[in-house]
Amino acid sequence: LHAALRGARGQHGLKHGDFQRFRQYCTRRLRRLYKALGFKHGKGVYAKRALQASDVGEGRALLIPAVQAERAWSHAMALRQDLEAAGGQKGRALQRSQLRRKLRKAVKHARALAALCAEDGVCDPRTRAEAEAYAAWMEGTALLEHGP
Repeated sequence: LHAALRGARGQHGLKHGDFQRFRQYCTRRLRRLYKALGFKHGKGVYAKRALQASDVGEGRALLIPAVQAERAWSHAMALRQDLEAAGGQKGRALQRSQLRRKLRKAVKHARALAALCAEDGVCDPRTRAEAEAYAAWMEGTALLEHGP
C-alpha cells in the first residue's frame, strides 16, 4: 500500500510540488479502478455505494479509499499553497475552512481504509499496519492544520 501510494506521488506531480496535477491523476485513477472492478454507482442517477469487505476480492479494491484520501489530501495541499502565495490578504477564511473540510474528508477515507483492512481475511498484517499508520498520519496532518 505504501509503495503504491509513494510511487504514484513521485510520478504524478508531487516530485515538483504540483498538487493540482496529482489530484487530477487521482480522479482519473479512481475512474479506472471503478471501471475495472465493476463498481457501479447506479444507472442514470448517482447512488452512493459503500465499499464492503465482500467487495474486496482482489487487492486493487483496497486502493479505492486510499486514492480517495490522496485526492482529498492533495486538494487541501493545493489550497494551502494558494493561501501561502496570497500572503496575509483578507477574505481567505473561506479557503481556510475549505482546506480543513478537505483534510477531514481525507481522514474519513483513510479511516475507512483502516477499518476495511482490520476485518478478518481482507488483507495481511503488514497491509493492515500500513493502513493504520496511514490513517494516523492523515489525522495528524489534519490536526496540525486545524490548530488550537
